[in-house]
Amino acid sequence: MMNNLIAGICALLLAASVPAKSAAAGEPEEQSKDLTFSLDGSADSYGEAGSSELRAGLGLEAASMKLGSSALDWDLELYYSYSRSDTDGGDSNANSAGLDLAKLMLSRWRGKELEAVKPYLLAGAELTRLRERNDDGERVTSRFLAPTLGAGLEFKLNRRLSLSAEYRSNLAGGARRVSGATLGLSWKLLGGEEE
Repeated sequence: MMNNLIAGICALLLAASVPAKSAAAGEPEEQSKDLTFSLDGSADSYGEAGSSELRAGLGLEAASMKLGSSALDWDLELYYSYSRSDTDGGDSNANSAGLDLAKLMLSRWRGKELEAVKPYLLAGAELTRLRERNDDGERVTSRFLAPTLGAGLEFKLNRRLSLSAEYRSNLAGGARRVSGATLGLSWKLLGGEEE
């Protein structure tokens, strides 16, 4: 099931990356899309308990939307994440593959281009394999698909490199809830040219 989901997501990203042909001759060609690699992580400890997370993703610019004097950039992002939690002598880890279907980043506000800092919201779906110990000390594995929501800020360091601070959570309940804040770097593999 996990392989079918990953194959489907890759096919979706590949289809979205192929530029559309102009219908009429002489029209300007569509601007090249940005392809971005990102690496995010976090580590927390409190007493003898702790948690850590590492996520790697591949993002593709899908479209730019104008809203009056403001504008949003819409990106798709395919990612893999690993998180681990140690509490009260027990531990759990989660391997997740997901797709952010709507990463909406504010790129212009009231006619002013946002160059240095851009806020964003994201929504998507995540397939998770969770391994944890039950009350008898036995390892239990479960798989589930859950919607995800998040928000963040992107800080542009140069034309290709950005730093991001993000919080995201899946909408599963109880022990299946995987959430947290991360810091990360993203690098534009394609695109990133100055206008």
